[in-house]
Amino acid sequence: MNIFSKIEVQRFVQEGFIVKHHFFDASEVEIMQKETNRLLEEGTFRNVSTDEDGNPSETSQNLQLIPLYDQSRIFRALPFQEKMIRAVSELIGDPYLLRLDQIFVKPARNGLGTSWHQDNAYFNIENPLKGLAAWIAIDDANSRNGAMQLIPGLHQQQFEHQRDPFSDHHIRCNPPEEQARRRDFFLLRGSPSDRSQPVGTFTGRSRIPLHPSGLYHGTGASLSQPMPLHDRPQGIRWKK
Repeated sequence: MNIFSKIEVQRFVQEGFIVKHHFFDASEVEIMQKETNRLLEEGTFRNVSTDEDGNPSETSQNLQLIPLYDQSRIFRALPFQEKMIRAVSELIGDPYLLRLDQIFVKPARNGLGTSWHQDNAYFNIENPLKGLAAWIAIDDANSRNGAMQLIPGLHQQQFEHQRDPFSDHHIRCNPPEEQARRRDFFLLRGSPSDRSQPVGTFTGRSRIPLHPSGLYHGTGASLSQPMPLHDRPQGIRWKK
């Protein structure tokens, strides 16, 4: 049985993203949460946020662990889970290879967002639909704790990127003004949103957005109250 319907695959190709509901069950999410907590306690993450002068930030945090596979047997096995293999195969075809895996953690109140960008600015895949990323939120993602935001339909275009002054190694680009004026947006929950705003992946832990390497996207800052650590997305990327 396929992971995606023909309509879902068509939407992936046309809009540049797809959200799969109930991809992971509660026990799988709990395992990923515990493993992420272990990695945090062992100090394996690095704060990659900087101030505009290029110096390490003392007021904001964007904690990154990359690569991930050599730090965790659990996360190393995740891309080879049967349903992950089937999902990737259905969206970009066979054969394919795993490019990288990583985790970001944005602590409550001072967690820094990730600027607008296209993954393909890093990878330079000739056909951006042949690169695929899975954004796995192991905490509920919403507008207060840094959910992914995206602009559908721009994944076949290539935009100029520059160094991000708020990161020690990331790049960014600004949303195209013309597209921002005439885009038609919606929330992935299915309810209408402010049409001047990008799509927000306000997604529960059991859902994962998957997108090609050309998707125009970013994440917000974590402004939530200091309860459990918020916005802990694991990113996995493949190339055909």
